[in-house]
Amino acid sequence: MKRTFFSTISIAVSFLILTSCNNQKLEQYQFTNENITIRLPKNYQAVTADKLGSTDDKKLEQHRTNALVGSFYDLQRGDQTLDILENEKGDFHYLILLNTSGSPVFNETTFSKLKNAQEHQYDLLMNDDATIKIDLFDSKFEDLDSLSIVKMKHKFTIVSEDDHFFKTVFFINKSGKTIIVHELNNSGTDSEEFLKTIMIK
Repeated sequence: MKRTFFSTISIAVSFLILTSCNNQKLEQYQFTNENITIRLPKNYQAVTADKLGSTDDKKLEQHRTNALVGSFYDLQRGDQTLDILENEKGDFHYLILLNTSGSPVFNETTFSKLKNAQEHQYDLLMNDDATIKIDLFDSKFEDLDSLSIVKMKHKFTIVSEDDHFFKTVFFINKSGKTIIVHELNNSGTDSEEFLKTIMIK
């Protein structure tokens, strides 16, 4: 009897979780000066570059600020019209989106090279800043019918403060274009499911 009761509760909870995810209302966001759209929850709002440098915001302590602003400048070298989105439901959750003109062939070899380059960059960063530790949290390459996607997620631990945040880098290849996304947040969740909704006209 107990097993039946708890099984019923588990099924009900699972159903509610899945239903709430699937019924999440998405809105279409258009890239600045680009015929590219993505569907995101309405709590993702566009912000200006000036906001990224604001250290007055309590949720942006120095390591988070450095990572966020660093991502912005890294991507800005490829496109002056970056799109910056903040998830207003999170205490620290940003997406920075870049459309590139290049379209490399995405395969396991490309994935390996990108991963090695990212690891090398983070090794240099740790050598320069002993207060931070960076570990690979998740990485993968997917070749789907409509797009290819490379994902590399790292956990940044601020050793002296026993604190951490996550940075995920995506390379999304679709319709002859490559979109690069940097996502930073505290939770370790990511926007992969939404990034797969990218449409190029």
